[in-house]
Amino acid sequence: MNLENNQRKSRLLVSYILCAAVFLGLGGLHRFYNGKIVSGLFWLLTGGLFGIGQLLDLLIIPEMVDEYEHKLRFKVGVSPLGVPLNQAVVASQVHEPTGNKLMIELIETARSKGDNLLLKERYRAIKQIGQGGFGKTFLAVDEDKPSKPLCVIKQFYPQAQGTGTLAKAIELFNQEAVQLDLLGKHPQIPELLAYFTQEDEQYLVQEFIDGQNLAQELADRGTFSETEIWQLLNDLLPVLQFCHARKVIHRDIKPENIILRKSETQRKLVLVDFGAAKSATNTALNRTGTSIGSPEYVAPEQMRGRAIFASDIYSLGATCINLLTGRSPFDSYDINNDTWVWQQYLKTSVSNKLSRILNKMLESIPIRRYQTVDEVLKDLNQHS
Repeated sequence: MNLENNQRKSRLLVSYILCAAVFLGLGGLHRFYNGKIVSGLFWLLTGGLFGIGQLLDLLIIPEMVDEYEHKLRFKVGVSPLGVPLNQAVVASQVHEPTGNKLMIELIETARSKGDNLLLKERYRAIKQIGQGGFGKTFLAVDEDKPSKPLCVIKQFYPQAQGTGTLAKAIELFNQEAVQLDLLGKHPQIPELLAYFTQEDEQYLVQEFIDGQNLAQELADRGTFSETEIWQLLNDLLPVLQFCHARKVIHRDIKPENIILRKSETQRKLVLVDFGAAKSATNTALNRTGTSIGSPEYVAPEQMRGRAIFASDIYSLGATCINLLTGRSPFDSYDINNDTWVWQQYLKTSVSNKLSRILNKMLESIPIRRYQTVDEVLKDLNQHS
């Protein structure tokens, strides 16, 4: 009987020890996973099962723990976000950048977390806002100016493999800086603020445009009305006219690359992302290049690597029918009959005048399309 009791007690003791070990292990690992190195060690060493580790979590002065962890991570070359310190790091918190108070909070958060991507002793990254095949994009602040205005840092950080692909990535990144510089200042094009190399990394700094792109606007509030499309054309055609006059073809016009500025005084549309833009010299126009752009919005001749000014007009037309129908331009084209059928998918009908203008912008054969922005504006002004 005593032997049986002893065996039962032994089994209970073993079970208790195993449960305690699992509990302690999970508690410690959870803290390590969340970056709490010090409190994780305390939890394991002092017995979290009895609540001592939890009490230490609450009672140890947070500043002391944070300072120690910062030093510890710096020693092993890792930032508080767990990213190697030689990489660009940004704040993990996401805020809408509105107001001076929030601006200061973002900057202080970035500094306190060790997110010190500081370029030219002036431009400080405060959070990552995008990443593509060619690089990373950060929301940043210009600390050199009293008002601490926001700006955008683009870091060349290619994911591309292969010599040819990498060379093309470098060309496109350089191209954006060159094209923005050529275009100079325009209220509806982001201004180039700086372009440089720091610690063997290439960076481009440009004006921050506060607002949503038209793809986000479409998702948030549904399809656009005819009046809004007239307004869009009146807003953007002069921007294209400005670019084309300076021999620049954008080559990637689509809803994602058009931002509606938030400003109450200036709710103009802004054309962004000139990474695919091309200088339209006579030599360049006569040479077959690489097919660039988003296939849904790209003109047929551009798909073959021969972009012309009218290619941008086609892309703007495709953008308009996407906003009117809420459908991909691919889904608004009848391949069997080689014709656009976007009018079939309208929520509310549009005037024949707008239909004629959009259909001419969307002609697949370039010679049948509007050749210049001036021609589109001429027809547009007849509507007004």
